[in-house]
Amino acid sequence: MSLRKKANRIWIAVILTATLLFFTGCDIIPRDSNFPKEIKMPKGGGTVEVNLDFTRFHTADPDLPMSEIFIIHDLDTVYRSSWLSVKVNRLKHTLFTAEPNTTGKTRKIVLLHRGPDLTYVDIIQN
Repeated sequence: MSLRKKANRIWIAVILTATLLFFTGCDIIPRDSNFPKEIKMPKGGGTVEVNLDFTRFHTADPDLPMSEIFIIHDLDTVYRSSWLSVKVNRLKHTLFTAEPNTTGKTRKIVLLHRGPDLTYVDIIQN
């Protein structure tokens, strides 16, 4: 096989790989597909530990005030809203800690991860 044919085949492989990455959302980091649809927090407050990595998740409700919006992008950092804090530690465990619910209403925050598939997780406290 000539050098020109080899170069053409390599070029076609590069183009096909780039096209595949483009159409899959460019999310090449493997993710666990076992994320729960919802996490229920105790009414009296408390902590729920989930053995999954929630980095790259963010709040999904565009109507939230700026003080309630957060993006989980660093390990060992606490992200807070008015009633919920989230921390992903180095062991890829995520701690959700809620303040006691004294409002009498159900509180909800939706976390979202964008990628080839949209992953929504509802954090609910009655």
